[in-house]
Amino acid sequence: MTRTITRAAGLHCDDLAARHTLLSRLARLRETVDGVSQTTIGRELGISADAVRLAEQSTADPRVDRLQRHIRAMRHQLILNPRFDPDLPADATTAMFRAMADAAVDPDQADMYHRSAVLHHLIARRRWLGKTARDISRQLGRSDSALGQLEQDTKPAMLSSYQLYTRVVGGVLRLDLEPI
Repeated sequence: MTRTITRAAGLHCDDLAARHTLLSRLARLRETVDGVSQTTIGRELGISADAVRLAEQSTADPRVDRLQRHIRAMRHQLILNPRFDPDLPADATTAMFRAMADAAVDPDQADMYHRSAVLHHLIARRRWLGKTARDISRQLGRSDSALGQLEQDTKPAMLSSYQLYTRVVGGVLRLDLEPI
């Protein structure tokens, strides 16, 4: 059995704090948006109100795609913003994915393009550092196929996966909420 990149183990304390802050903001945001309850969000996501409550707990390690939909139900969007010092020069592919996310009419498609932009930025950083996917998977203690699934966005990934990958390539993943 291969391990997938889905565990919070090994997260930097700043990443745990960022996730805790995001999930706390998420619960407070839901309380301030008229007509949006855990039941309403659950109905929109196809899950129970209890599952929504668990997802809003600060100890949760949510799947990014579900987190994006959860936040969108409150008329906001999740912005995953990898920060590096020094940062890479502007990249046309990352810019293209961001533009496609901004122009997409379908919210699920916009979220997918946003994840693609983030993943492309992480892959570009990995390559800029001269590291192979195998180097990264070994540093993460995960299988090559698990890293491939993350980089290609073929299997839903947990927030911790994005955070761990960003740290391994020398960055910090900022988690922001913006109104739609």
